[in-house]
Amino acid sequence: MADEGRPGAGHAEALRALVEERYTKMVGYAARQLRTRDVPRSSADPEDVVHTALSAALARTEPIGKMRAYTYKIIQNEIDRAARLHHSGRGYASLDADVRLEDEPAAEPVAEAELRHVVTQALNGLPLQQRRVMLLMQMGMTHAEAARVLNVAPRCARCVSRSSAWAHPSSRGSRAP
Repeated sequence: MADEGRPGAGHAEALRALVEERYTKMVGYAARQLRTRDVPRSSADPEDVVHTALSAALARTEPIGKMRAYTYKIIQNEIDRAARLHHSGRGYASLDADVRLEDEPAAEPVAEAELRHVVTQALNGLPLQQRRVMLLMQMGMTHAEAARVLNVAPRCARCVSRSSAWAHPSSRGSRAP
């Protein structure tokens, strides 16, 4: 591969392996830590906290020695941020990292913002299980890998991802359900 020597090139694969192995435990850890800080799920969802932490780890360009320890530290920092925001009366909003390869052309900011808004609305309208599957699929996992992480049958993950695609009218195109 051409990008093997680039700092951060191995992060995606190491992060993917960590997510496959420990995603449920990371979300559980975030939930427990938020609960001990009196932050309700309505203010900060543990999955949002973990997702933001994983995005930050993926965006890092410097080498990461211990991916698991680093990821848990980022999760802890996000938990602290969520608690600060909640106790100051502001809600926690996950950070949407805009991660691009260096040689990838920049999109038009207005179109990108509109697309992000539409995608956010569509994801917010999905049930939690569908959002989980969509997040894992977006990270590059197959239906089988997502099912293993979520501890559900592969057919269930496939069905959930398809039903969430049909849930938003703009994803249908000209096909009938």
